[in-house]
Amino acid sequence: MKPLRKCFCEYPREDLLKACREKFGRGRTTLELLSECSSAGERECVGAAALLGIEESLFCDLFAEDPGGLLHALSCRRALLEELAREGISPAPVCQAAAGK
Repeated sequence: MKPLRKCFCEYPREDLLKACREKFGRGRTTLELLSECSSAGERECVGAAALLGIEESLFCDLFAEDPGGLLHALSCRRALLEELAREGISPAPVCQAAAGK
């Protein structure tokens, strides 16, 4: 079993962007997208896309034991958010329960 990827830059860019566009551009839920995945790689991209929708402070908590990894992951996360913003897509952090998703 290969190790899980730890940063957005480790995913195939177009696959990750596709998942982000579906989730945040078209408003589809993570569960909806996961149910349509045919491979582990697709599921990983959907999961990574979902991480863009959480607040940055929560994202930082994922790297509590790896400050160097955190700086790298934050840089890649911000670059991905900027790329999506140029397409008019903004994965604003929301509470899924409050949003009914």
